[in-house]
Amino acid sequence: MEENRLLRIVLYLHHRLERVQRKGNLPVSLSQYRLLYMIQQGPARSVELATASGMTKPSIGALVSQLEERGWIERRELAADKRAASIRITPAGRKAVTRFEVGMQEALEQFLGEDAVQRADEELEWLLDVLQERRSQAHVDWALRKSVSSAET
Repeated sequence: MEENRLLRIVLYLHHRLERVQRKGNLPVSLSQYRLLYMIQQGPARSVELATASGMTKPSIGALVSQLEERGWIERRELAADKRAASIRITPAGRKAVTRFEVGMQEALEQFLGEDAVQRADEELEWLLDVLQERRSQAHVDWALRKSVSSAET
């Protein structure tokens, strides 16, 4: 059972964070935060967000609509492709992200203690590097699939 330890810890913390978000005065859900975080890294298209997040296009579309209604993101038509839109985070979206992060950080520190959170941050730096590599590779894979399908048509 030792090999499932990380998974159990991640799922447990995710559950705790969901409870904090629901009980707290945080305007952003975990799914919305995840999408805002990705968009904050730079403008993206819905298909890129779906690929990077592992979510379906309809799920991303629903989240994008929610975030747009709240004024946290905006869509801009791409000059090269009128069917596609670039999605950007707005200043209000950045504020919502910051408020969410502060609330979650406080909840984690209250639950685990400041020392444990700081130690976890230090220990997990390598994992963040791995995740970033995977995210970059997913984007490269998507771009390759897109160019191959474009070449076939």
